[in-house]
Amino acid sequence: MSAAPSPTAPRENGQIPATREDLERRVLEALWRSSVYRLLATALVLPTTESLQEVARIADRLAHGFPTQAQLLAALARAARSASAEDVASEYLRLCERAAPCPPREGSWGIQPISGRPALLADLAGFYAAFEMRLSDTMGDTEDHIAAELEFLSFLCLKEAYAFATQADAVAVVADAVQSFWRDHLARFAIPFAKSLQDATALDFYRVVAALLQWWARLECDRLQIAAEETASLASGNAAEAECFTCPFDTQARPKVT
Repeated sequence: MSAAPSPTAPRENGQIPATREDLERRVLEALWRSSVYRLLATALVLPTTESLQEVARIADRLAHGFPTQAQLLAALARAARSASAEDVASEYLRLCERAAPCPPREGSWGIQPISGRPALLADLAGFYAAFEMRLSDTMGDTEDHIAAELEFLSFLCLKEAYAFATQADAVAVVADAVQSFWRDHLARFAIPFAKSLQDATALDFYRVVAALLQWWARLECDRLQIAAEETASLASGNAAEAECFTCPFDTQARPKVT
């Protein structure tokens, strides 16, 4: 696959490409973005041997598309291949579950709507339902898990690529959804979460994931012309994590697009 088109190009407001070359560029750009979101989503759920192998495969492929981040992506592929799934899972549970130092759920950060977490979850559910995406039953009450939100954006990027080729009137709808979802959700906590992850772990796998998430969040917010939160405090008592514990024996706990 050829190198990714410039990921720093500003959002083009859902405009229909004027030439075939421009169309191909926009489709490829959306597909590359989908892969980055997929990589991050896969890396931020309770890991299994299979999910770590998938992370390594995606990271290897993306290293050819994003030369400026090739070293970091190659480091992630190496870390995913060399790490024990049991060790990574143990570190995930320490970092991300219960009263953890790096809660991966948006509702655990003190930046949610004044009406609280129920309104936050309802808004997320509305986004997912509008594009006919549902979470796997094994995910439980995890609409605001960062992996679910990243998986949703991966799905939207695939829809954007498809819309360019077949449904011109849907291009602006999908592009607006991506921008709105970032503004209302991920831009509020992705970078603070990534910083907390990087500070709290000595495991190479999660340190590289945290660095990649910070890079990608800033890049996408620049492209979408959104101000990203660089700092955020945790919600009092980190209650969302206590409500949403993921069973360490559940190897299927990840978003599912249907």
